[in-house]
Amino acid sequence: MRCVLSVLFLLSVPAFAEIRPLLQKYCLDCHNADKQKGDVDLTHFGSPQKVLKEFKLWQTMLQQVEEEEMPPKKPLPSREERHQITAFLRKGIDSVDWSQQKGIEHVTLPRLTKTEYNNTLRDLLGIDFEPGKLLLDDGPGLSGFTNDRDALFISPALAEQLFDAADYALQCMLNLRQKPYAKHFEAENMLMTERGSKPEDLPGGGVGYSLAGAGQRTLYDEVIVPADGWYRFTVKHVGRGGDAGMRLRIDNEPRARLKCLDNTPKKETIELLLRAGSHQMTWNIDNTGLRAPTPVPVRKAKKAAPKGGYRVFDQKKAAPLVKDAAAKNAPKLPVPADASDEVKKLTDNLNRHFQNMQMRIEYLRAVTPEGNPSDLRSFYNLLPERTEAMVAVKHLLAKAMKLPVDELDRQIEAANVEKLASNRQVVGDSLEVLDLPFDPASLIGSAAAQKVAKPIQVGAPGVDWILIEGPISPAGSKPREIFQSDAKAALSAFLPKAFRRPLRAGELEKHLSLSDKAQKRGESPEQALKLAFAAALTSPSFLFRDELRAGKLDDHQLASRLSYFLWMSLPDDELRALADAGKLREDATLRAQVKRMLADPRSRAFTSTFLGQWLGFAGLGTEHVPDARKFRDFTPALADAMKLEPVLVLENLLRNGGSLTRLLDARETFANDALAALYGLDLSGDAMQPVKFTDDKRAGLLGMAAVLTASSTPNRTSPVIRGKWVLETLLGRKLAEPPADAGQLDDKAGDRGKTLREELAAHRRNESCASCHDKIDPIGFGLENFDAIGRFRDKEAGKPVDASGTLPGGIEINGPAELRSAIQKHYSDEFIRNVTQRLTAFALGRALKPQDEGLIRQLLADLKKNNQRADVLIKSIVLSEAFRTQGSAN
Repeated sequence: MRCVLSVLFLLSVPAFAEIRPLLQKYCLDCHNADKQKGDVDLTHFGSPQKVLKEFKLWQTMLQQVEEEEMPPKKPLPSREERHQITAFLRKGIDSVDWSQQKGIEHVTLPRLTKTEYNNTLRDLLGIDFEPGKLLLDDGPGLSGFTNDRDALFISPALAEQLFDAADYALQCMLNLRQKPYAKHFEAENMLMTERGSKPEDLPGGGVGYSLAGAGQRTLYDEVIVPADGWYRFTVKHVGRGGDAGMRLRIDNEPRARLKCLDNTPKKETIELLLRAGSHQMTWNIDNTGLRAPTPVPVRKAKKAAPKGGYRVFDQKKAAPLVKDAAAKNAPKLPVPADASDEVKKLTDNLNRHFQNMQMRIEYLRAVTPEGNPSDLRSFYNLLPERTEAMVAVKHLLAKAMKLPVDELDRQIEAANVEKLASNRQVVGDSLEVLDLPFDPASLIGSAAAQKVAKPIQVGAPGVDWILIEGPISPAGSKPREIFQSDAKAALSAFLPKAFRRPLRAGELEKHLSLSDKAQKRGESPEQALKLAFAAALTSPSFLFRDELRAGKLDDHQLASRLSYFLWMSLPDDELRALADAGKLREDATLRAQVKRMLADPRSRAFTSTFLGQWLGFAGLGTEHVPDARKFRDFTPALADAMKLEPVLVLENLLRNGGSLTRLLDARETFANDALAALYGLDLSGDAMQPVKFTDDKRAGLLGMAAVLTASSTPNRTSPVIRGKWVLETLLGRKLAEPPADAGQLDDKAGDRGKTLREELAAHRRNESCASCHDKIDPIGFGLENFDAIGRFRDKEAGKPVDASGTLPGGIEINGPAELRSAIQKHYSDEFIRNVTQRLTAFALGRALKPQDEGLIRQLLADLKKNNQRADVLIKSIVLSEAFRTQGSAN
């Protein structure tokens, strides 16, 4: 075969002898044995016998020479010479008989990943006790995914954790059998951080605490739970002076957020997983999401720093002067002559809050707009929070005075005309320097000037009582009765499911013996059975998938490979029944099972893991968190909605026969109220709902906030990161590593009165940087209309956003719509190939090799015949020999 390929290759035109001088002239100066730029040595390149071994290099060279990316500098080949090189490369690639390369490779014995382990125990026990959280994280392998089997091994530390996790999950099941614990907490008997606070009558009846104060008041107490497991928290709460948000923390970790309705008492239930022992339970106000979203900043260009830098602001020296000025200049609402004691108290409280706000304004006045922007930002940061505290009291006062809030705002304005005018001038000038939006009405907490949103009356939560019960079976769970009185029957039912195959000779007896011996030592029947279960859950038969033998997978092995691909968990009863009957390997059966499994909610584990790790947004909200000072609208809830959007879009394509190309240009997507507000859409409700964009600004993956945020820095957008993301992540190209001395823009780039484009232009003057930036930056600039959390903007640093650029091949674009159109028109084949490769690597649990090219070509052919349907790709992968076979280890 090798001789035949060589003859065919040598007979092709152009011949290698004609190409060698061209490589010598245009390539070998940078890619020789000594220099090897980009780790590429072309000294001995061109042998037809090495096409398969060097396939990725041949492929990359073809793409880069075709698009005139290589060579990057003069002398450049003529059009005819470039055609000769590409014809030679294409002929070499096509000379391989790819139909004989089926991608049947050996997969290292598959150990369950952290996610797979957790899901497997969830489905085995019927309740998710989250044992996976006790395990070390799995790092990505060469495939880029954490299910890469070559990267999964068991270290001594992980082995110990696996024992602990199994024991913990099984004990949680036993804890469901004990007498339930119940503890009632009356809010007035709990601890409050502000000692002067007193319990009060709550709207609708009951006595408790109001948590007014923008997170400063904390209601807390110790909770001691007797056993590991799920607990039900029932809390009676109510909103005072408007709807309000409340946050529950356990041991300082946010665990739940509740909405308290104005004057409407409500009993709300939360289910939380807790370890046995003592915990601190705290309740705070959290009105995130009840305010209108922050508009995208559109301000004038800022002044450059003065020569010699900004003067140093002496805060310690300024403090007494600021305090005196705040007392003199703070707005004040006069107390009506006929005011009740409640009105007098609330008016005094309101005026104290105005003085707290004034402290921040006086610091801004002292720094002046000519001062250091960092000082301005530092002193401004607490002003919105102090304003929220004032607003909560103002609403209570308006209610006590039986006045509309707008009328109270009018009275505040009338009593403080000069003071408010001066404050607005100070704050407005300061925010202009900081490139932040300013609503003059915000200094009295009025929403009258907010043209894009209705005024929202935000109040404070009130807590009456809390009831904690458990351990319980959480809602929606179906706990399995694994602890039966007959140990043999219990193990006979448990072990085949845990091992994902029929039991082998002696396995049942071995585990039954462990249980019997434990009982003889004095253990209870339940603890003895737990020991046998734990032995099973820490055995190789559970922790590894049974794929040792090379050759065709049997039905049970295939059932496991399929279920861990599409559910990342063990096979269910239907898959096991088909495997027992020897019918799963039939093509028609496999197609039907793929369709069923994709429609099952358990497929969310596959879609979210695959997309999150491929597109790079898995760590959004945890590992990647935008700067809270710059992006106040970014919350954990918004991060969850961002990450769910692309997952729902892919699931919709998979379940409805949609084309993969729709990932590039679909205007149909999913959003909830928080994400819709970010996108400028009018939508209500926390649940994700189908929506459709009506203009060209946003569509497909490149318009999704998850992608746009993950491809930015925490402080700003990054055309470089976004351009690199499109080329490498979306299209699957491999870019050279930047030179060691390349440097990078700092976090303040774009905040110095220049746009990022202007700052990058100076960076690109370095010739070693320019060659890569020429192909990366134009793509990133095409997305500059989106800020660092995906909001659309027309201006940056007070200037119109310049989103123009030239893509490889001389394709001119301007803005996200033209960028999407160019990718769809010129690079959609590359995108489809990349999706196919990424999904195949995920399904097989290994990095792809040159020998997989035949499989990829067959999958692409299947897609082309079926309008690039997403579900067809899944079915084709599952039906392939590579998926249904374990290759030889040799």
